[in-house]
Amino acid sequence: MNHDEMNPASAYRQGNRTSAPLPADVRQELVASQVWEDRARVALQNDLAPDLLSALIHDDNASVRHMLYNLHRDIPLVLLEAALERHPEDAPSISFQTDAPFAALRLKPFNFASPDDIERYLTGSGANEDRSRAFRSIAKTSDNALLTLDALMQSLSR
Repeated sequence: MNHDEMNPASAYRQGNRTSAPLPADVRQELVASQVWEDRARVALQNDLAPDLLSALIHDDNASVRHMLYNLHRDIPLVLLEAALERHPEDAPSISFQTDAPFAALRLKPFNFASPDDIERYLTGSGANEDRSRAFRSIAKTSDNALLTLDALMQSLSR
């Protein structure tokens, strides 16, 4: 097996080619495979059934999980919470999900946070009205773009 075959980026490019979606039975068989490339191939498919999403978010291979998080931004909250319990190190990747749990959302870079993300963060953090107003008034700049929501909130205290 050459290096390109093991590279997740190559797998992504191959999966992005216009090809027929895998049949459901093939998807299920590949998810059960011991070869991470097979599971990655399934993660790159559109319209995954909840049982396949569930199996893939619990995958032992971080590349498979991260491909799943990067391609499927609408994973249900209950599955994301389960993923965080088993793989807390995935929180930064999970933070980009539409319904990211608070534990992950707090690690989202400020520049990528939507107004809805900011409101959910302020609610989850229990920020009072003054801190919330101050947080909302922060302009996105190159200086704060990659600060996490938590780090930015902490900077208000200084």
